[in-house]
Amino acid sequence: TGITVWSDSIIKVQFFNVYIIGVDFWAAVSIVPWIAFSYFFYGLFILQIPTIYIHNKQNWSPLFWGAGATTNILLNYFLVPLFGINGAAIATLVSFLIMFMFIKYKNQSWMPINFVNKKLIFCFLLSGITIYLFHFSNMKPLLLACVFVVYSGISATCLIVNKSISK
Repeated sequence: TGITVWSDSIIKVQFFNVYIIGVDFWAAVSIVPWIAFSYFFYGLFILQIPTIYIHNKQNWSPLFWGAGATTNILLNYFLVPLFGINGAAIATLVSFLIMFMFIKYKNQSWMPINFVNKKLIFCFLLSGITIYLFHFSNMKPLLLACVFVVYSGISATCLIVNKSISK
């Protein structure tokens, strides 16, 4: 969420009057939320991968990757002419989501890994709301900062309560 919220500011950082990212690339910041959420689903996909090796199901690996690649190619064909670079980013998000859902479905019969729970869904929705408020609302900067502080506090609390942060 942080990279998505602050990406517009991060790309405009200067060192010795030189931008770290050229001005010509600033328009690409619009894809950051799509790509960030894409990698959220890619991470969930990767968390499921060990099961295919533990249960000797490596023959499924090309199917998972192939489903993602096919989805990406097809969606790019239709979405890029309509939405440009944002269409490609959306295609990537949907592709990684398909890969995750496919392996998650198959893993239910091989070795269920039930890490997708209400807290994770809550944090995901909270991230979406926060990103929406930062990018699409006309809220005052101080109020947005308060929203981000509240979001960060709730997220940290969820992680601590869920024992995801070890001491």
